[in-house]
Amino acid sequence: MALVYIAALMRLVRFVFFALSLAGFAACENEVMLLEEEPAVPIVYGTYRASSDVQTLTVTKTFRFAEGAGARESAATPDSVYYGPDELTVVATRVDTTVEIIAERYDAAAEGIVREPGSFSAGTNIAYRFDASPLRAKTGDSIKITLLRADQPIASVTQAQLPALDFPGGSRAPSEMYPLSSTTPFGVRWLIPNSDARDLISVMEVGFNFVFTEIQGANETERTVYWPAVRELETVTAANVQLDGIFPYLRNALVADPSITRRFEYIQLVITAGDRTFDEYQTLLNANRSGLTSTQELPPFSNIDGAVGLYGSLSQVAQDVGAQLSPGGFDALFGTLERNGVSDFYEMAPYNFFQ
Repeated sequence: MALVYIAALMRLVRFVFFALSLAGFAACENEVMLLEEEPAVPIVYGTYRASSDVQTLTVTKTFRFAEGAGARESAATPDSVYYGPDELTVVATRVDTTVEIIAERYDAAAEGIVREPGSFSAGTNIAYRFDASPLRAKTGDSIKITLLRADQPIASVTQAQLPALDFPGGSRAPSEMYPLSSTTPFGVRWLIPNSDARDLISVMEVGFNFVFTEIQGANETERTVYWPAVRELETVTAANVQLDGIFPYLRNALVADPSITRRFEYIQLVITAGDRTFDEYQTLLNANRSGLTSTQELPPFSNIDGAVGLYGSLSQVAQDVGAQLSPGGFDALFGTLERNGVSDFYEMAPYNFFQ
């Protein structure tokens, strides 16, 4: 069981690095973890983001289900999954100072961020957040997250703040009209201004936020689908993107429903850098997929002392919102592009996009 941090549709249990580039957080797939003996074990997920003052993480717990009740019935009870307001304190510190920040416990569901349907209660979504600006952290400074029960530490994790990223010329203006229908690789460049600290970065990713409004009857909902265009990059400052790869990704992410139309809003380039935590986790995933040497079940991964879960360090830069598509890109999105004698070459017509 675990909540997910930083994403409208982020999944940290089946963790993929790209998902951490979205803003917000929601619940991941609902998996039940049982505890044979007390006390409960904390389950922590989150990231420390160099590009943001407000930091968010989730802390749930393993549990024993009540006698006569199944795991799923107990999971639907928030008290079985979350620590109570007086049971747990989350503290953030910069390790070379005495400054401490106590994270706020809050119900994200009350702010419109709800769990995905599943075994756990969708009406409650407890998370913790804090303003990191009083820490005055700089690149390379170590930030420690400590969990306390009865004023005693029970778990902790320490991460270094990653260097900031930027675009050439320092401009984040969306000057491009992205040719999504092009079969020619599209070049993307970015900067790591503090080159002396680039060794803190272990893996990078190029992605795009694809933003649209979904309309069904009188209801309009803005949605964002994040497309991880190029994953698992080393510490580089350029990449080539096959932009038309976004179409199969969109088809997989959306439902073709005749009653739903979708108004395109904009596309946004996002560059994300992660520390060695994500690199190590991805290495574990790749090893597990290596054929005859793979295991039937993925070994648990955790970088947190006294708990299970993942807490890593990220740095990110994104274009300003508003970038549009080339005429051919719009044709492909609307399902009107013909290529090689094939109508609706990218099979997007059933998804009813318009501008």
